[in-house]
Amino acid sequence: DTGRGVHNFLQFDYSSGTQDLFKVVAMGDGTNFEIPKTPVDDELRPNLNPYERTRAKSLILTWSHTPGPGMILTTSFYQRWSDMSLAQTNEPLATVALNDRSLSTSGIKSDLTKFIGRHTVKAGVDLVRLHPDEDLYFYGEGYIAFSHVLGLPHVHLRGPNGGPITFSGDKTGGEGSLYVQDSIQWTSRLTANVGLRFDRYSLAMSDSHFSPRASLAYNLNESGTTVHASYDHFFVPPAIENVLISSAGLTRFLQDFAEELPPLQPII
Repeated sequence: DTGRGVHNFLQFDYSSGTQDLFKVVAMGDGTNFEIPKTPVDDELRPNLNPYERTRAKSLILTWSHTPGPGMILTTSFYQRWSDMSLAQTNEPLATVALNDRSLSTSGIKSDLTKFIGRHTVKAGVDLVRLHPDEDLYFYGEGYIAFSHVLGLPHVHLRGPNGGPITFSGDKTGGEGSLYVQDSIQWTSRLTANVGLRFDRYSLAMSDSHFSPRASLAYNLNESGTTVHASYDHFFVPPAIENVLISSAGLTRFLQDFAEELPPLQPII
């Protein structure tokens, strides 16, 4: 089994005086690789040659501005396009699985940092627009036949009238976040950090969450040994890969389960 990939990166920085800095970053990458096979596959399923193809492009524009003494404003606009294709050759003892997905991600992130005595206060906003487009074709009778040949356990996953399972859909959603944090240098050895973040997510499902954070760090000696304690409560939205397919309730086609699972949920 083989694979190959390429990654491209370009960065351009421009400073217009002492208060403004502009940065443009462009990236692109792609991979083509075969899905690994076992010696048993080579013997019993010689035509099994599944492969996956991925492509991605990103563009980021960042502006850093110093509006006044002890202040830094940073704003970034970004756009990312990605797509993935999974294909399988015609092998009678294998599942026929075709999966195509693309994702357009665009957003803006801006934060203001202010230095006030022992305090470093930072507040910002992060807005992301997501548009996934996903297609699936799944027909598992070939693998069921392969399982019978080797005596392997298996499940029956069949679409309407015993045919393939198909899905095609696209949706626009996103996430908006507001955050504020303060780093306090109590002494030369003791530093405290406190913060609060609010997230609102809406795509396959919708949810909102406040995430408080607090930490203390104490430097024991000049060698750099530090004792650290923290409390964090995170909000992690569902993984974006195949988020629509995973939230479409396709488990209802499991013959031994036949229950539709709910859409993917965030981790809190």
